[in-house]
Amino acid sequence: MSDLQITALFPTFLFFKDHPDPATLNAQLLEACNRLRERDPKGVGISNRGGWQSDDDINERSEFALFVSFVEDTMAEVKEFLTVEDQVTFRVATAWVNFNARRDYNVKHVHGNSFFSGVYYVKVPENAGHIKIFDPNPVRMCFHPPYKEVGPHNCFSQEFDPAEGRLVIFPGYVPHEVTPTMNDEERCSIAFNVVIG
Repeated sequence: MSDLQITALFPTFLFFKDHPDPATLNAQLLEACNRLRERDPKGVGISNRGGWQSDDDINERSEFALFVSFVEDTMAEVKEFLTVEDQVTFRVATAWVNFNARRDYNVKHVHGNSFFSGVYYVKVPENAGHIKIFDPNPVRMCFHPPYKEVGPHNCFSQEFDPAEGRLVIFPGYVPHEVTPTMNDEERCSIAFNVVIG
């Protein structure tokens, strides 16, 4: 048995939580998302290539209040895990809707204006785009040995499957992208930024 000791320094944590009643919540959210698009068919273009993206103020709308509560309740658990000081509270500062259909995707980017960012999946057809997370330390990619097996302990990027009702949270500085959806049926998600309130 080896006496090698290993310590993980400077880890990058991703947090996942599934809503307890996604069918009910997502039916309400999908209706609200569709209404937003009907009012503004053009939408905005930020990281999206194709698809449709809303303005980033939907967290202020009453029809998205249950979504905001789910994120902020989950952030309370994140706060406890990270041992953040008691007086700190996290709140959703901005949130926006994304619709992606066949070949639509979101380019690699970061959310530098937030402590945490994330996505909640409202509607996920088969072959919907994955979220791809990249190592925030690019220096590692410059000089490394070949690996026999690639996993979370040595990879430079990793993809995660979307699932209806799933919330994914990560630090805002973490580079990420959304791979192309390969289905004519649309994928609907809500992205968001979290700050200290």
